[in-house]
Amino acid sequence: MNTKFIADDMDIASSLREDLPIPIYVQIKIFLCNYIRDRNLQPGDKLPGLELIAASAKVSLKTAERALDLLVAEQICHRKPKKGTFVAAPSEMHKKVLLLFRDEAVFPPLDDLVFSKINKGIQQYCSKSNTGIIMCGKDASETMNRYRVMGSPFIGAVILPSRSYKTVCALSAEFPLIPLIAVHTEFSGADVLPGNVSCVFNDDFGGGFQLAAAFAPAARSFALCSLRSPEVNQIRRIEGFLHGLAERGVARGKFCVYEIIIEPDSCISIRKDDRSVMKTGKTCYSEGLTLPLSAGRLFAEYLHTSGNLPDAVLCASDAIAAGFMRYKTTVHLNSIAVAGYDNIVSEMSTADAYTTVYTKYEEMGCAAVKMLLKENEYPKIYRISPQLLLRE
Repeated sequence: MNTKFIADDMDIASSLREDLPIPIYVQIKIFLCNYIRDRNLQPGDKLPGLELIAASAKVSLKTAERALDLLVAEQICHRKPKKGTFVAAPSEMHKKVLLLFRDEAVFPPLDDLVFSKINKGIQQYCSKSNTGIIMCGKDASETMNRYRVMGSPFIGAVILPSRSYKTVCALSAEFPLIPLIAVHTEFSGADVLPGNVSCVFNDDFGGGFQLAAAFAPAARSFALCSLRSPEVNQIRRIEGFLHGLAERGVARGKFCVYEIIIEPDSCISIRKDDRSVMKTGKTCYSEGLTLPLSAGRLFAEYLHTSGNLPDAVLCASDAIAAGFMRYKTTVHLNSIAVAGYDNIVSEMSTADAYTTVYTKYEEMGCAAVKMLLKENEYPKIYRISPQLLLRE
């Protein structure tokens, strides 16, 4: 076994580009992958040490270590305590799954939580199925091409979060032979995606139906609320609310549908029953809260001051419900029941004690990997049923 390496002419710094949307540590990892290939290093051969890599790349030891961590995580290499990092044997190497995290979040903090939950499910099933993971961002095309040149055995790509029909179609056109799985949020056009694209979505309609059907017997009047968004999931949830109420015999005059609109000047407008728009004149950041929380609070204030308080408020997201609960608690509107949707921050809904719908994000991540591994037969659009969490 050859444990020597030749690194006298290794110049990592000259290959790094700060103008690329690829983190420097990822670029270093790619360089090291090319180094392994170009030097024809064999299983058991040792890579240059951490200090040498950091010096050659002109980066900190921490950045260099992150690059080596990626090689180990993808099982291209393995570590031996106090000895160094070595090329892994073929039997130790994983298949690969590309994760594309598209940083286009409307509400970044909440999307980070969603991503972490889906990613946890992906990580768990990848570990169980001996499948490796390649992380990348908007540079998906370049990263995928680099790994294809290296001969990595792709089984497909998972796109997170999946909001843009155009972006998914563009990736599909560029890589028509690679299976792509769009996970998270349903988008318009998902039913006519190209043949190599499948989707894993939450059953937003089904969750909304469950929630409304559960509330119908105990309330006489309802307010259904969503935040205007390009995403289809808010619409599907409201449709579920409407069908759930209708199924339980709630007359149309017993509920109103509200849509919260964030105007360009950051003020809140409220559209009622798709007919009228009322501008509150209050900015969504006036209370120092995040946008959806503030919107929920201002919506509660609007209902209170306008005298349109219902028995129950069904919100298409937990963030709106939590904002509503803050106002409800402040002015002691104890007679109103409030429900949310997602259970993204379970501690939030538990502390405020409102009913919500638990979206199974981890299960969605697991399902995406299973679809790529073709372990079972799945429909092109696979919707996972959420769970109703009833609270006092």
